[in-house]
Amino acid sequence: MSDTAAQSVEQSWLAYFPTTFFGAVMGISGLGLAWRQAEVSLGWSDLPGDAILLIGAAILILATPLYLIKILRLPEAFQRDVDHPVKSAFLSAFPVGLSLQVSALAPLHMEAATLLWLFAAPASLLVNFFVFSRWYLIGEGTARINALWMIPAAGSFLIALAGQQVGFNEAAWFFFAIGVVFGGSILIITIYRYISEPRLPDPVVPTYFVPLVPPGLMSIIYPMITNWQPGDDISSFVRITFYFSLFIFLFNLSMIKIFWRLKFSMGWWAYTFPLDTISIALLAYGTATKNAFLLQFGGGVLAISTILILYILLRTVVEITRGTVLVAD
Repeated sequence: MSDTAAQSVEQSWLAYFPTTFFGAVMGISGLGLAWRQAEVSLGWSDLPGDAILLIGAAILILATPLYLIKILRLPEAFQRDVDHPVKSAFLSAFPVGLSLQVSALAPLHMEAATLLWLFAAPASLLVNFFVFSRWYLIGEGTARINALWMIPAAGSFLIALAGQQVGFNEAAWFFFAIGVVFGGSILIITIYRYISEPRLPDPVVPTYFVPLVPPGLMSIIYPMITNWQPGDDISSFVRITFYFSLFIFLFNLSMIKIFWRLKFSMGWWAYTFPLDTISIALLAYGTATKNAFLLQFGGGVLAISTILILYILLRTVVEITRGTVLVAD
């Protein structure tokens, strides 16, 4: 094969290297953190969580340089991702993936976690600036809105969580405030889009699970940044956000038929982080309230979520080998 032909082949797959891989980092790493919560709440082994977190870190380490090469060598392909209403949202998953690594590292190596947070926090802030500037200056229109636009808000929440873990308490409140207002606003606008615009195309239907993420993360993180201790009263804010997140989860389960018929696509990664979030929320709230039903329910959701997420990971690997991922949509 000539050098020109080899370069053409490289660019053909690199141009379609999907931003969804950063969503995969969120889904896998979030699952690992859910298993850590299960260790605290249910006494489960920490080995599955640590192994899963290593997989998430490996995907991030692999995807980041490949996507950086895409940006440098194929700026037109990168611009297409930026302009795409779904792919652009997954770009904002990069700092989210970094913040999840901070939470993974913090119990093991505080210095490394702190250094990583000092990089991830400005990256998350710049993503928010970019997203807001597009909304203010371009005007996307409600038809292009989808629940993945909440990913930057999820990033703000997770930066807040990681900031609290490494000791940046005021910065944690700063990012938590962004997440609350940002995530709450997009949640309302997304529901309005569902009501006022045509139904989402099948590859984006899994994003119906995403609206549970902002309230779920609020219920998880608020007690942490307010230094809640076992035995303290549970705030009304935590109760409201937890139960609304649980409602969104149960509501989606009631529509299981529309998800059951979907063919596999990279859009299935949109299921993963919401399942992580509701698993952690159930376990954390069940522990705080000493509610055995919620604890067992959370354990069951985590077990099923683990099977589903690992299936999505394995299916993604299979589809990559079949040549159906690194191609045009």
